Amino acid sequence: MQGPTSCERGGYIYVNISASIHFNTDRYDVGMYTATSACTPSASASCGLEAATCAVDVLGPDDSVNAPNNVLQNDAKQGDDICYDVVAGSGYDLELFEFQKNLKIPCDE
Repeated sequence: MQGPTSCERGGYIYVNISASIHFNTDRYDVGMYTATSACTPSASASCGLEAATCAVDVLGPDDSVNAPNNVLQNDAKQGDDICYDVVAGSGYDLELFEFQKNLKIPCDE
């Protein structure tokens, strides 16, 4: 994660997040959700996955540039959606997947 190391309560910080993810089988329509509020998974019934509390990013054409055989549009309808898929075979590591660029995080706590 890149961004400030501190923030003032009531303000916001902007961060860039990247992750390396291991897939041991094929996955379709890969998406990454990031909470942008104080909601926790155990409180999901009261928080919900609403646009105001999380951000989402999906694999797309720019993610397949360095891995054209592993990150591609592989759905049965071949391109009927915007989410790309991962063809892992016996295993694939998606290295430093950059998502949630300039993610706005409130400084609540």
